[in-house]
Amino acid sequence: MILTRAAIQKAIKAKTLAITPFDESCLGPNSYDVHLGPHFAAYQFSDIPFTDPQYHPDAPPYRAGIDPRHMVHWTMPAEGEVLWPRRLYLAATLERTTCLATVPWLDGCSTIARHGISIHVCAGRGDVGFDGHWTLEITVVEPVRVTPGMRIAQVSFFQTDGWPTHDEKYQGRYQDQGPFPVPPRPETKAVPKVVLDALQETYRARRP
Repeated sequence: MILTRAAIQKAIKAKTLAITPFDESCLGPNSYDVHLGPHFAAYQFSDIPFTDPQYHPDAPPYRAGIDPRHMVHWTMPAEGEVLWPRRLYLAATLERTTCLATVPWLDGCSTIARHGISIHVCAGRGDVGFDGHWTLEITVVEPVRVTPGMRIAQVSFFQTDGWPTHDEKYQGRYQDQGPFPVPPRPETKAVPKVVLDALQETYRARRP
């Protein structure tokens, strides 16, 4: 169930949801407008033309992609700057959301979309318990100017079925994100044995 404007206001008063800073003019029928912060980051490719989500300094040569934590960081000037196609920009929302009992969902605004701006590659859904600024994965179809403080996205909130326990709330790698875009953090979870077994079985399977 998605929260309406009145339900969002009620959750804020009950302190199960927080949006900082908050202004009622940013409330829509069932979402809240969030705005673009000034801090950006991007990959700096040189001799190594690819990234690797499972990068590790001790990886064999064929896995020696760019360490995803090594990115160029800068602050956008007040007059804004032009973003260019075929590049991934990480940015952050000015607003911080704290969701103790709802699942937040970030999506682009229709006007932003009509300018060919995508504000996330695939990570639009948050988790119950998430507390932090949102890192945006921005790509553009055509060159387009963006400015700090512009309306960039909207967050909707979905009610969970039951009150989540402490262990059910998000406690992942991107909890407590600040106003600076957070680069990819190394994968720390071991691959489950059932997945490894299934992978081996797939390798042994015959192509029909």
